[in-house]
Amino acid sequence: MSGVLFQISIFGVINVATIMIFVLGIISIFYPVYLFVENTAREWLCCLIKDRAVVNYKDDYDDHRLKFENEYDRANPITKEQAREDYLEFIKSMFSLKYKGPAQISKL
Repeated sequence: MSGVLFQISIFGVINVATIMIFVLGIISIFYPVYLFVENTAREWLCCLIKDRAVVNYKDDYDDHRLKFENEYDRANPITKEQAREDYLEFIKSMFSLKYKGPAQISKL
């Protein structure tokens, strides 16, 4: 809008490029650019956009807890001592309940 007003006040004429940018700006208010890229241009830009991973909300946190490098409670200086103890107890309970030999460890 300021570009349009600037060109009218200084030059008395509006440039075509300024009108195009103004119109695209108004359109992007109602239909954001990221939606255009995700929905409309996905076919043309398939090599640039990677599909998002499907998140499975039915999985339990404890089923994947061993795969995480860190957790918030273990990284937080205030809660790290208790969190480390809890994590060690978790590991002990996982291996005592589910351990079926070396093949099981390689799957983790």
